[in-house]
Amino acid sequence: MTQLSHAIYKFVNRQSGTAMDVAGDSVVGMPPSWFMTQQWEIIPSGDGYIIRNVETQKYLSFQTLFRTSPVLATGYPTAWDINRVYLPNENAVFYEIRWPHSSYLFDLAGGDSAPKTRIQIMDESLEPHSAYDRCRLWRAVKLYHSASTTASHHDRATTSVMAQPHGISPTHTLNSRPPKPIRGSCPRTVVGNGRRNANMYGSTGPVPNH
Repeated sequence: MTQLSHAIYKFVNRQSGTAMDVAGDSVVGMPPSWFMTQQWEIIPSGDGYIIRNVETQKYLSFQTLFRTSPVLATGYPTAWDINRVYLPNENAVFYEIRWPHSSYLFDLAGGDSAPKTRIQIMDESLEPHSAYDRCRLWRAVKLYHSASTTASHHDRATTSVMAQPHGISPTHTLNSRPPKPIRGSCPRTVVGNGRRNANMYGSTGPVPNH
């Protein structure tokens, strides 16, 4: 397992190409954008990680642990296991987000690329290498080298440079006008999704170890 650093990330689902987002207290998949609701602070905590939304300052948790239980944004910090998964056939690194010491992990319901598709808790009862297995893997895209504790800190920052994907000028700061958000949603076909997701961030190589 390669640990993630204390930083700000975007999580993109392997199957759908949509990003983890918040809508009220719900956690959903949405087309990738530069909105702060898709930015997540990873905070090491013991052997796990607390995941906090930069915009709302709420933490990823759930109400009851059972199959299809929705992931929620709450005021209660919760530590998760985040496990690195390397896929040699795609030459890419993804992550599983798991409830500690259990078979339950984050899942995009049905792998659906439709906006506001629910992110839920599911177990590992599935066919190996199925499309549903792809719904449970997330690409971690680091946005900022160092994490901030409040959203207002990001608004005040004028000199912090984002860890930009290839092809985007590193001179952009947090107060710069963001690139035009990516429109539409990715097709649900399994073949080639990994390449499309990688190209979305300008790189076909693996995500670097953190």
